[in-house]
Amino acid sequence: MGLSLVNKDKPLSLRLAAIRTYPLLCSNNRRLYRRIIDSLGNLVSERQPEIRLAVATVITQLAKDDQIRDVSDVIGWVQSYLLDEIPPIVHLAILSLHYMILNGELDFDVVIKVVGKKICPLDDSKKILELHHIVIEAIVVLLGSGDINDADSDDEEETGISSQILLAIQTLLDLVSSDLFAGAKETESTNRIRSNILKSLSNYSLEALGIEEEGVKAATNSNFEVSEQSSTACVVRYKALSILLRDTLINPEKNMDGVVSVISLIKKVLSYEEDVVGAAIWQKGFKKQANTKKKKSDKASKSAIAALPTSEEILKCQEDDPRASTSIASLLCFNGQDINLLLDYAGDLANETLSPILRLLSIQGVFHAMARTWSQLSSHAAASLADNISSIVSNINGWTERYEIADFPFLALAALSVYLPENFEAGDGSDSTVNLSPIVASILDDIEQAYNEHQFSDFDNGNLCLALSGARSLHNGNTGYFTKILEQFEKKCEDGSASFGIHYGLALMAQFIPTGSDLAHSYISADQRQRHLWMGKIVGCLVNEFHFCLTERIPVLIELVGCLKSRAMSPKLSQDIDELGMQTMQPSLATKGAGVLMSIGICAHSIGNMCPDLLNCIFKLLCKLPLGSGTEFALSSIMSNKTTAVVIDKIDIECLKNKVKNSLDNSSALYLWAALKQDDEEKAKWLEKNIELVGGVCTNDVVSLTPFLGTLPVLACGELSPFSQAALFANASPRTISAVHQMLDKQNTDYSIIVKGLLASMRLPVIKHNDSSSRESSKPLIATKSLRLEGETLPTPMEGTLLHHLLSLLYEEVSRLKTKKADTDIALLSRIFQCLEPLSLPGQFATDFLSVIIGSESSALRTSGLKLLFSQFTKRRKAAFEGREFVNLSIKVITQETNPLCGEDLFFYSGMYDMIRKSSSDLSQKVLLKSWQICLSFASRKSEHECLCRWLQGFRTILSKSNDDSSTTLSPKTINAARRFLVKDVFADIVETSKCASIDETFDAFTECLLEIPSSITDECSFFLVESEGAQIEYLWRIRCIITLIKNEKVEGSERMLTVLKSIVVWVSRQVVKGDEQLGLQKISFLMASATEHLDESSKSEMILLILEVMLVHGPDAFALNLLGILLNDWGDCTENKSLVSISVQRVSGLPNLSLHSISQIQLLLLKEIPTNLKYFLKGTKTQNLVYNRISQVHSAWVKISAPKNGLDVLLSTLNSIRSGESDTYITAVLAARLAISPKEV
Repeated sequence: MGLSLVNKDKPLSLRLAAIRTYPLLCSNNRRLYRRIIDSLGNLVSERQPEIRLAVATVITQLAKDDQIRDVSDVIGWVQSYLLDEIPPIVHLAILSLHYMILNGELDFDVVIKVVGKKICPLDDSKKILELHHIVIEAIVVLLGSGDINDADSDDEEETGISSQILLAIQTLLDLVSSDLFAGAKETESTNRIRSNILKSLSNYSLEALGIEEEGVKAATNSNFEVSEQSSTACVVRYKALSILLRDTLINPEKNMDGVVSVISLIKKVLSYEEDVVGAAIWQKGFKKQANTKKKKSDKASKSAIAALPTSEEILKCQEDDPRASTSIASLLCFNGQDINLLLDYAGDLANETLSPILRLLSIQGVFHAMARTWSQLSSHAAASLADNISSIVSNINGWTERYEIADFPFLALAALSVYLPENFEAGDGSDSTVNLSPIVASILDDIEQAYNEHQFSDFDNGNLCLALSGARSLHNGNTGYFTKILEQFEKKCEDGSASFGIHYGLALMAQFIPTGSDLAHSYISADQRQRHLWMGKIVGCLVNEFHFCLTERIPVLIELVGCLKSRAMSPKLSQDIDELGMQTMQPSLATKGAGVLMSIGICAHSIGNMCPDLLNCIFKLLCKLPLGSGTEFALSSIMSNKTTAVVIDKIDIECLKNKVKNSLDNSSALYLWAALKQDDEEKAKWLEKNIELVGGVCTNDVVSLTPFLGTLPVLACGELSPFSQAALFANASPRTISAVHQMLDKQNTDYSIIVKGLLASMRLPVIKHNDSSSRESSKPLIATKSLRLEGETLPTPMEGTLLHHLLSLLYEEVSRLKTKKADTDIALLSRIFQCLEPLSLPGQFATDFLSVIIGSESSALRTSGLKLLFSQFTKRRKAAFEGREFVNLSIKVITQETNPLCGEDLFFYSGMYDMIRKSSSDLSQKVLLKSWQICLSFASRKSEHECLCRWLQGFRTILSKSNDDSSTTLSPKTINAARRFLVKDVFADIVETSKCASIDETFDAFTECLLEIPSSITDECSFFLVESEGAQIEYLWRIRCIITLIKNEKVEGSERMLTVLKSIVVWVSRQVVKGDEQLGLQKISFLMASATEHLDESSKSEMILLILEVMLVHGPDAFALNLLGILLNDWGDCTENKSLVSISVQRVSGLPNLSLHSISQIQLLLLKEIPTNLKYFLKGTKTQNLVYNRISQVHSAWVKISAPKNGLDVLLSTLNSIRSGESDTYITAVLAARLAISPKEV
């Protein structure tokens, strides 16, 4: 084979087939190793790539199987293959090195250096990415081969981690964060590479990964000061690794190895976080903080509110001077009572062309008006709510007859649909619920029809309505329609036809995509990956539109757009933006650019939660533009958001502050200056001191005043959405407000009227939706409390930890689950639960969260939740949380009527001891009963009895710990009740189950439990009582247990033991043989023989006489003669024949399914041996004559009743054998030999 079959003159297929057999040949015959190496040496340099590939495969397989005796035999070939032009050959060569490292044949550090020289530097991820994917896959596998314990160089003794291992880890992290895995580039090969990267990373310890205690503390505590530069690097590494693991858990690879590796690595990090931070990793909920804020916001003095303009004042201005500005102001302070007033405002707005800022404010006015309208409607009786809303909708639809305001009705209805919930729960004390979904669906259908039929006179209005329709559909779970509209807008942006309506529409759509802290309150049917894809497209389109407005094309902006759409950060993107010079907009596109920048600002909060690094890049880019071009609105939005502002580089913020501080004579800079002062009190005090300066600057643009007085939902949204309400700062001074009011009256410009409308809206009472959350109450579509997982009631991990990331995802999915969304990511929930198993979770997690999960209709979700619940019994740390709540929930789960557990949930048995230990006596009995019933039910349905064994194993833990002298955790009442339950109820149920199935293993487990029970309990339960009459199957199992107890010396007193054995002998002897029941009696008989071997001759003789007595009374139909044969087979002193028969019986009786014919043959063997065995047993005993006489009586009695001939022959032969003292066996060697060697026939 090594010569002729692989010769060059042979067909290629034959040569390849022969070569591929080499590993198999070597594994079966090690002596062929040298011949195989010689043959490979002749083939390694073949020109045909197929032959080289086959040789490389053989070398890899030999290395994997550790069959290479000397590395020098193949290392030269492997190095030459590293330079081969065929990528699969290079792949196999690298894998060969990997396996040889694992087998201890090569040093990792040396191999990394060699591969770096032969292929490419392994510290350069860009050059690695230029290689073929199959080569990259092998490299990442190789990079995970390092062993941190092998570092032995002098300069590395302190850390124990070699420089090559650190290089490998850094390269793996660089590769996994590269754009190779971004968006549409993902393929099966890239998924495989990513999976292998994660698997390689999981091979290393956290120390090797650069995660240290000081760095974790710094990452989770902003007040913690790091002492070294290395700790700062650890913070960066820790945060990057946390985000990587979170994202990978959301989007697992198809390769399950990758998922397992990620979960393994996450468990390492979570356990380390708990070690470092301790129980403090679980913060208190937001309830106290939220209440404090709310209380503070209510402290706005009555005098300050009284100083604000009134809505009546604004309405009078509109009546006296109907124009766009007065109508916008009226919309902004509309009280929701007379909806027909909106018709007049709409006419004024339609007659003028508005700037982006005025258009934005007009849309905000419509939102405000519809919110107030819904507030008024929802305050009425629930019975008439649907009719009242239908009447309003019909009234607004009638406005479409006026051509000049044809677009306004659709915009008003679209805004109204945003605030209408699908189901409204009345707050009047009744439990009635009003279904508003038909009304919402009708509004959305009308808007779509109007858009498709081109009924909008202004395309911007049409696009705005379409965006709101798509956003509202997303809330209804229609992700397809939302995606369709988004792709439609994206296409218009690409072909240059997008305008304000699309730009602002995209920003509005972004408000409905939950990210960050919104995740816990989300009911949107889309996973994290899909949400990020939507956000990336939205912001990517807006940045691209902004790019078109600049005077010159900038390559780095093209790269930024790509990063946004692919959700991946380019390493040098931030640096490239820093190197840009100041940019300007094209004069002709300045208006469009301002609208785009405002829309980008509205999306800032979502961008920061999606990718903080990208928001930082956008911030840097906006700083490259002069103030006054709309940048102040976008920058202000970013800086007003306390959540997103922290991701911005402090140096950039300081530069911006200096730039703005030197330009406070500009209204745009003044507007941004308010955002840079994040504290509301600081803003109010600054305005009070500089009111004259502000008044001089804001002559033509008094909008810049408003950020110093209160929140602006649109222009400085910060953490607010466009659907929120304007609110007055609690620290606003009445004197300052009065001064501003007077200044606005003097100016009497369009902007001053609008600002007065904004301020007047702050006098109106706060709109309360079906929610009480401070931030969420200002947003539309808030569900009722019964459908929420609130931060007030759920455990909140410390921010900055991986645990915080995971629970954000977890709460998001559970929120969706509670709204019964069909596409809830059950698999993601299961993966997160698995990650959390090593932690000591707070008890609140059980009471307010796991109880929801366990009640799920999904079997997979329920099982994963139960696994997490019961993991807290075995894995939680005693010092963290006591865990009583988990025990209570477990007891509740087991004892409730509708039980989510089933017998296949084997993991819950591990917690039985804790549940019993922490329960009252009565409750513990209920736990035992219910859990046992669960197992029985499952075993009867599925015919699988492993659950019974596992339950009994858990029960044995309870019994064994209770028997420990040092254990005082279980009360005597509890443990005695448990013991009685086992002996009586459990035994009875097992017997009943055995009628339908073979449950030998179950009875073995039961017997193990029985060994832990004192004899006083078994006596109390009459377990040793074997009555003359009774169900045969029950007593067969009872006797089996008793014999086991006797063999383990659990029966106290020799006389008592003998009494029990005699009763068993009598009962077995009396049984009448019925078909398959012979097998059960046979097994019991063999156990009896084994248990009675140690008895003295007198006791054995008594048993023989008892059997003969039964034979005399009950005749030949009883099992007595068969029992006598089995006992004598063990007791007798026959040598050759006994040995042969014993072997035959053991072989045959050990087979699982014996036929009646086989049983008959066994019985025949044993019956024929009775004369010989009994003769040797009675030889020299005092009972020989007594036994002889009793057998004679039995023979005479059987002759009278015409007993079967074989039984009479055995008795007669026995009499003759005892009388003559000679063996008279009827066993033929042929029969015995056939039984011994022919199990097939048996």
